Amino acid sequence: MRMTTSTSLISEPIFPKYSFTGKLEINNQHIVSLVNEVNQLNLYKYNWGKSGWNSDQNQVWNMTSKISKIVPLITRQLQEGLVNQNGWTEQGNHFISSQGTFKLETRRCYPVIILPGHDMPIQTRASYFTGITMLSCSENSHRPYIQNMNPGTNFEDQIKWWMPEVRQQIFIPGDVHWGVSSGTDDFYTMALITHILKIRV
Repeated sequence: MRMTTSTSLISEPIFPKYSFTGKLEINNQHIVSLVNEVNQLNLYKYNWGKSGWNSDQNQVWNMTSKISKIVPLITRQLQEGLVNQNGWTEQGNHFISSQGTFKLETRRCYPVIILPGHDMPIQTRASYFTGITMLSCSENSHRPYIQNMNPGTNFEDQIKWWMPEVRQQIFIPGDVHWGVSSGTDDFYTMALITHILKIRV
């Protein structure tokens, strides 16, 4: 069942937790500025493309000046979606659930560039949610997807994917496996990957 929250996010049950999808509310000029900034970064090279990810679990990586300005918007969008979905009380940047008072904190937000004909391998991270923000793509580009890797659960759909769109925002529970499939065109895909933690306050 799809539900629209007041932040225009769509919440959907997946294996069986909820994912959230919507649009990042920034204009085309900001998108172009972000794409230009990412294209100038010295990213790590992989056989499927480039990434700002590194192995340091405690480092905020590739949080450039332009990326750092939209991180609060990404985090806020997820918080509003969670609050509306779960009926939690919100106090400023905090939310109150039956387990206590918490805030969301972005540990890292880094860019990836996926080359035509390649896919980004299956990922999972020990974060509360992972965000995928599409910055550059076409309708035939690489598709973000999630996959049920738990053999003990039986769901009708073992894979769910989204059609790529610029400014598309996808929030995936941190323990759910996800990836980005290869596209059918010659266009690279650029996205931001955000790891968001839930911190008790």
